[in-house]
Amino acid sequence: METNMKKELKKITSTFIYLILFLQLCFFSPLNAAEDKNIFSIIGAYIATESLEEKNQIAEKMIDYIEANKNISSELLKKINEPNLPEGKKACYIWAIGFTQDTKVTDKLIETHKSSSSELIKDNALRSLSMINDKKSCEYIFTLEKQSDQANKYNYLNLLAEMQYERALPETYSVLQSSQSWQSFFIFGKMGDVSIPYLIEQINDANTNVRGNAMYMLGIRLLATQAVKPMQKRYWIETDNDIKNLILSSLERITTKLDEMEEFSKLVVEKEKDANLKKFARETIDGMAKNRQSVDEFISKKKYDPNGFDKEYAALYKSCGHEGDIKKLGEYSTINDEDKLKKLKERILQRNSDECFYDYDEVNMIIMMNRLIAENTKK
Repeated sequence: METNMKKELKKITSTFIYLILFLQLCFFSPLNAAEDKNIFSIIGAYIATESLEEKNQIAEKMIDYIEANKNISSELLKKINEPNLPEGKKACYIWAIGFTQDTKVTDKLIETHKSSSSELIKDNALRSLSMINDKKSCEYIFTLEKQSDQANKYNYLNLLAEMQYERALPETYSVLQSSQSWQSFFIFGKMGDVSIPYLIEQINDANTNVRGNAMYMLGIRLLATQAVKPMQKRYWIETDNDIKNLILSSLERITTKLDEMEEFSKLVVEKEKDANLKKFARETIDGMAKNRQSVDEFISKKKYDPNGFDKEYAALYKSCGHEGDIKKLGEYSTINDEDKLKKLKERILQRNSDECFYDYDEVNMIIMMNRLIAENTKK
């Protein structure tokens, strides 16, 4: 990642809603306080405390309460409509109502975003619209993105990516143009497989950054097996050696048949003129025995346990990867769990900080090894 990544992320979080998102979804721990009787006492306790740790605990309790009582959206809506409600309380009620995922409140949230002069309230209204994620919410945020200046475009695209709104994909071209590859990581990482056809279209783009970011996401992050053939084809016409190196790195991660990877590497050794690229291909060939050994070692550590998988997965998903054991998740998983693992990766990125990339890549390793086991141990 770029050296100024943390600085850029800090700037974004100060101008948008990620502190609120952070409190909503991450770093939760058990709440030991006495049971509160209703949602308003829970929100009141959240507002009253100044302790970040207690806020996180109360936020978890609030989310659990709402998920168990999603019909409370009408009660929250009444509170939001109260005249002269203090900004902090109104913002919290707007934030909370998003967890109900009640499409009946979409119009009110849009109205609130349009009419409010408070940036906090406007931002929380958008956050809740993204959680509700119905057609009207998607279209409203998409309209805001289309009308926004370049400085604010990423913030709207980030929400639309969490909503996996496919119509927004052409708008992400500016992200691919950027030299800040972390932006591509968040946007297309959250979009997930929805973005793969669009990204494959971009690997032949005239812009070097666009090609590079597209292939970086397809091969290194999204592990898009659909990109194997397009990348192999692109390799022989690519003029930038850094991108050719990226293609080779990507192919190592997304080519599930080790024999196929070895065959392509032999062609590179035979036809490639650049010495460094030839060396890369030779090292890939030399490493094949080690790769096959790694598959065997990963198999030996497997303890297939659907119940254990579900337990670890639930903890990891709810906490965006903070709680639960990713290593155990790998031991318990099979190739049949890939769709869930992809969803977990997308969820982990909702932490919106660079420290989440490590956990994302750990889940990627599980997916890669499960694929290799499935493909290279067939009888």
